[in-house]
Amino acid sequence: MGDLFQTLVFRSVIEADAPRIGEVLRDFLLTRQIIAGEPGEEPVLDGIGYRPGPSALSICETGNWPSFLDLHTNGLEIAVGRRIFCEYEGAEFFATCGRCGLRFEMMAHEPAMAAVDAFGEGERGVFSCPGCGHDAALIDWKTEGVTGGFLGLQFWNWWPLTDAFKTELHRLTGSEIFLIRGML
Repeated sequence: MGDLFQTLVFRSVIEADAPRIGEVLRDFLLTRQIIAGEPGEEPVLDGIGYRPGPSALSICETGNWPSFLDLHTNGLEIAVGRRIFCEYEGAEFFATCGRCGLRFEMMAHEPAMAAVDAFGEGERGVFSCPGCGHDAALIDWKTEGVTGGFLGLQFWNWWPLTDAFKTELHRLTGSEIFLIRGML
């Protein structure tokens, strides 16, 4: 069995505001004791993260899942900076056009995948709808499984997050929140 992750991507946060809003989120999570201590490399994969705090379970749905509290990889990474957030390598990614409503598989539309790469390299990552030709930047498309962004909270092996918690983060940041779940 691999490690599960769920990432909340704050799609409305612009690059210049991401460090400040990331600090606001960190302080909020520390004050509420959802995360604890100083960040380190052990609690997350390929990054720096925080261990769950005493109130971590308060933001999670309950169920018959094994506890994540005692796992080695069980942290939260606050990802600040330009980044492609996706489910996992090889997953199917979809986009829906805001103008004509066409839903299409991004891997089958080369301009969409080129835009993902371009966003990762510092560009806006603009691509056109294969149906009507409408152009938009990656972060402006309604996508499934992948998006670009400048701020994300990546929870490793935590139980599913509650809608109330996501709503609270939306109120705190004013940002649209995009959820990505995956497993490595």
